[in-house]
Amino acid sequence: YGKSAYKIKKDIYKNNKLKRSYGITLDQYNNMVKEQNNCCAICKQKETRLYKGVISSLAVDHNHENGILRELLCYKCNFGLAFFKESIEILESAKKYILKHGEIL
Repeated sequence: YGKSAYKIKKDIYKNNKLKRSYGITLDQYNNMVKEQNNCCAICKQKETRLYKGVISSLAVDHNHENGILRELLCYKCNFGLAFFKESIEILESAKKYILKHGEIL
């Protein structure tokens, strides 16, 4: 048979949350996941964060100034951008810092 009642309810909740927060449907989100091969747009890795024993979904990244959607990010990259205040200058400074100290990531 088809989807379980739990899965349907979960999909409806996620669809409503995506529409309310980002103006996209669950189908559009799933297409973005597929286009990105279920990987983060920055680190190119699959999500690894566990929340309540389940691997988290990729985060919808968006411009906080104008709300325009960008791509999907893993938890670490999404928070990394937030911690660096989405500032090219700060990110460049961090890159210079790492290079200065000879650390290879």
